[in-house]
Amino acid sequence: MKMARGDIYPLDPVSTGQVVSRDVKSGTTASIKAGEMVLLDGANAGYVKIAVTTVASAGAVIAGVSLTDSTETTTADGKVSVYLGDGDVRFRGRALVTASLAQAQKGTALGYNVTTGNHRVDQSTGSGICNMLEYNSTTGEVDFVFRQTNLAQAV
Repeated sequence: MKMARGDIYPLDPVSTGQVVSRDVKSGTTASIKAGEMVLLDGANAGYVKIAVTTVASAGAVIAGVSLTDSTETTTADGKVSVYLGDGDVRFRGRALVTASLAQAQKGTALGYNVTTGNHRVDQSTGSGICNMLEYNSTTGEVDFVFRQTNLAQAV
């Protein structure tokens, strides 16, 4: 299942996980694009937001991966459909630096980097919200799971 932006996408969504509709706070028009990581909005309870900076913190709470563009405007709250997999769902994304991919990083907790709107697995961060499972050192593709402790409940 690839999405419009396609920065990250689930590889095996049929086996586990669910799609939920989440609220997005007004202020920016369509701030979340399909295929981007979505976090619980700590500043606005009950809302989600796009991950806009490096997310290496083990305290970040992942709402899922957006399946649609969000519908909020500058003056009205909106919605976004989010795919929330459990800790067993494999996602595919890209490495921040392809040349830095290494066998020793498999199975380790890595960060998540958002630079100029591009969502990437940050293998230079030794702790974080993603566990790398496989990688392709030619294409820079990384298969990973989100750490169970960082996943939000689908409510």
